[in-house]
Amino acid sequence: MDAIDILINEHVYIKKVLSAIEDDCIKLSEGKDADPQFYRKVIEFVRGYADKYHHQKEEKKLFNILAEADDNLKRGPVMGMLLEHDLGRSYISSLEIAVEDYEKGDKSKKAYIIANALIYAEMLKKHIEKEDSNIYMLSRRIIDSETQKDLKNEFDEIEEDEANKKIREKYTAFADSLIKS
Repeated sequence: MDAIDILINEHVYIKKVLSAIEDDCIKLSEGKDADPQFYRKVIEFVRGYADKYHHQKEEKKLFNILAEADDNLKRGPVMGMLLEHDLGRSYISSLEIAVEDYEKGDKSKKAYIIANALIYAEMLKKHIEKEDSNIYMLSRRIIDSETQKDLKNEFDEIEEDEANKKIREKYTAFADSLIKS
């Protein structure tokens, strides 16, 4: 398994959560009451796993290598991916506010929960597809073998860190639990 395979595998868990978000939003639109606990867990997953754990590898490692390799990549695809990461963070913040307001009794915020959750899920699904089929494949082609080995070693260090192991185990178990229910 190379560094890119690690990132692709992490996307599997993120997509499980996105699917659960979409399923829940359909039920909400059919009249189900919102479950703030579910959305708090989703927000925690997004911030802890997708953003902190997964994006640290992309934003602090892979994207920097691509940006250094080619200024056009820096201004184009890399900047686009970073902007989409920031956009996702914005939707999650708005979702969190809607969930908090809903919990305080403002049931009209259910529409904002649906809107922010669905927009986030749809945007991130497309984002992941771009990374898996374009950015990552491009990375394999343009990053020399020595740099790829170094990147894999850096990812292995992240993977083997005890705190990161706990993060990974916690959040992959959460993602897996959503599919079983």
